[in-house]
Amino acid sequence: MSACCTLRRQQPGNTGESGNRDAAPAAFLLADEGGWLERVDRCLAALDAAIESGSPEAIANFCMTVAREIEPYNEVGLCDPDARNMYCYTALPQQSCE
Repeated sequence: MSACCTLRRQQPGNTGESGNRDAAPAAFLLADEGGWLERVDRCLAALDAAIESGSPEAIANFCMTVAREIEPYNEVGLCDPDARNMYCYTALPQQSCE
């Protein structure tokens, strides 16, 4: 998500605000998929609100927003608090989560 947000902000004329749909680079990190870009914009808005507020509620809202927005694309369980950042899918084929 960090890479997507960074790329989205670096697109010419984009401030990260919803509704700004400048031409995206061809397909890198779903950059040509309008639905994904809208999700990234909502995450950026929640991030900006969390940074501006600094409150625990705003930070929790940002985390929930990211989890909700990436859910249709999330095949490995990112943002799953039960995983405690220990994901089953790694580059090492010997590891398993069983």
